[in-house]
Amino acid sequence: MKTFRFNRAWISCALLYVSASSSVWAQSPNDQATKAALGNKDGTSAEELVKMALDANKGFLASRKQIDEAQGLLQQAGLRPNPTLQTNVLSGPAVGNTGEGEISVSYSHTFELGGKRDKRVNVASFSLKVTERTTADLERQLRADVKARYAEALSAERNLATVRTLLSITEQTYRISEARRAEGEGPALDVRLIDVERNRLRSEELLLDSQRQRSILELKVLAGIDTEDDLHLKDDETPTAATPTADFIERALKERPDIQAARANEQKATAEAELARAEGVPNITGSIGYTNSRSRFPQFGTTPSGALSRVSDNDNLLAVGISIPLPVRDRNQGNIYAAESRSAQARLRRQFLEQAAKREIEAALTRYRAALRARELFDSRINQQAEENLKVVRASYDLGETRLTDVLIEQRRLIETKKAYNEVVKEYQLSLIELERLAGNLQGATR
Repeated sequence: MKTFRFNRAWISCALLYVSASSSVWAQSPNDQATKAALGNKDGTSAEELVKMALDANKGFLASRKQIDEAQGLLQQAGLRPNPTLQTNVLSGPAVGNTGEGEISVSYSHTFELGGKRDKRVNVASFSLKVTERTTADLERQLRADVKARYAEALSAERNLATVRTLLSITEQTYRISEARRAEGEGPALDVRLIDVERNRLRSEELLLDSQRQRSILELKVLAGIDTEDDLHLKDDETPTAATPTADFIERALKERPDIQAARANEQKATAEAELARAEGVPNITGSIGYTNSRSRFPQFGTTPSGALSRVSDNDNLLAVGISIPLPVRDRNQGNIYAAESRSAQARLRRQFLEQAAKREIEAALTRYRAALRARELFDSRINQQAEENLKVVRASYDLGETRLTDVLIEQRRLIETKKAYNEVVKEYQLSLIELERLAGNLQGATR
């Protein structure tokens, strides 16, 4: 009778700790206990990290500078050709011809024909649009990368918290079992089994902690944070979105910046072909000039006063001219052919990108719906059923119908279920992030 009371005391201690730890897992991953375990209640959110990345990521900042470059090229394209002012001075005395000299000043201006200037501006405008859309696409990719790394890091932290909780339970159970064995009230096999489980969990804790640190480091690199700075994550799940609307794919194909960039590039290629044809039209250069020519001859003549004087000549001349290139051989036909080929290439690339984007979005929608369904199953059935199973096993153990190891096995099964739930939550978040990446604006395309 005394031995029975001693066993029940140890049983009560074990069940008290197991019951208390089980209550932790009866809550969702977003409750206060989980947030306290992760230590990130006041951490950095995904949107805050995205903003930091857009402000500090050097690669993205470099891409933004390309917009300034394109704006400069647009400004340059609208400028007219500079006129030319030319002055010539001819000196006879410099080569021994005394009295010989000439001074001329001319002004020439090029008149562009064929609408070249407007077509240059058109090409540069589309180039600017392509650069802006390309930069917007890089922003889209950067946003998705930060959010994906955030979801992976958060999942690693949740799994790490799960394993640490299980390890804490196992450590406590090991001490209880070791004390019971020392008193001769428990088998040594149970102690060895629990010790193996304890060491396995320690190894898994190391691997998960390494995974968490790698994810955090990747986030720091993307967000432009110094690797020595601390970064704590806020356990804020991606808001649940409704099923995408019927016109989701159509709106995505219309709004995605990379597709918009492809369309702008197609328009740019068409404008380049028009510019190449315009450049086949020769420009006209008009000029006007003034020349003063002085000459002295060896003959002598008399002045009005009758004095002898060497004969000289001083002429003032005005010249007006026009220069027209003759497009006999070079009519820019090679550049026209190349520009038309680029236009065809741009059109085919745009069509291919639209087709590929449609397939990617359809695949992402399938992934999203599967992840949403899996999460609903966990929320409605699996989590609750796993918790009920543990309650039944504990009740059976209270009645003496099962062993303590059966309770520990069911406890481990529940925690493994929680880890699987964390993976489902991560997959759900990643599927939403992938949809946002492919569509550009998920919330605006969902009900």
